[in-house]
Amino acid sequence: DGPEIRPNPKHGSPETMGCFSSKHPHLDKYFAEMAKAAKDSADALNTAMGNGDFDAILGMGGGIKTRDAEMKKTLIIHATNAFKHHDKDGNKVLDQNESEVFFQHYAACYVRHFKNSGIAQGKKTGAMAASMMGALGGAAVQREMKQQMDAQIKQLTDQANKKLADYEQNKATLNKAAFAVLDVNKDGKLQQEEVVTALTPHHTKNVEFHLALGLMTQLEAQMAGLLGSKEEKSEGGGCSMQ
Repeated sequence: DGPEIRPNPKHGSPETMGCFSSKHPHLDKYFAEMAKAAKDSADALNTAMGNGDFDAILGMGGGIKTRDAEMKKTLIIHATNAFKHHDKDGNKVLDQNESEVFFQHYAACYVRHFKNSGIAQGKKTGAMAASMMGALGGAAVQREMKQQMDAQIKQLTDQANKKLADYEQNKATLNKAAFAVLDVNKDGKLQQEEVVTALTPHHTKNVEFHLALGLMTQLEAQMAGLLGSKEEKSEGGGCSMQ
């Protein structure tokens, strides 16, 4: 497999992010890094809003771009290690069987990330809103805000569970579609570069990969600003939570 590439240790531990499995450790680390970056950005925004620091809010764009550039480098390292982990015969390509295992592991990790990060952010945002509104409207308003938050979390959880259930039910067809998207040179195998490119956020292949696996809809991609942008057509661009 070759030596494992090690990321910068300052980016945090996947264990502390609540996302770790011996079946696919590098994919878990990949999604833990995404979750950490999203949390850091959200925390910075919430702090600035809480302090009424509008100058800080307006100036956050540069910091986000810097963090995204660092995150992208780390994600590429984890994606490379994930490829090597799934290349069981060590021949530097993923064949059909290895690719299917990779796709299945990726779908499971993606849905868990989608669900956990959405719930965590929803609870934090809901608690802040309830606190602010509660100061104005009292306990009744706080209860109503909590009920709304609980309903939104349930909706997100149901949506995430449905994504994975739909994938499992149709994985033969979806895996075939994803393989076709990634197999750029059409040699019937997946090269490391093809897989890493597909796991590079905001790259065209990343969007196509998620669409092919049924993990993202066209509408979701459009709402996230992932379709039709010039940035998307290159390897540049910021990283979305997806």
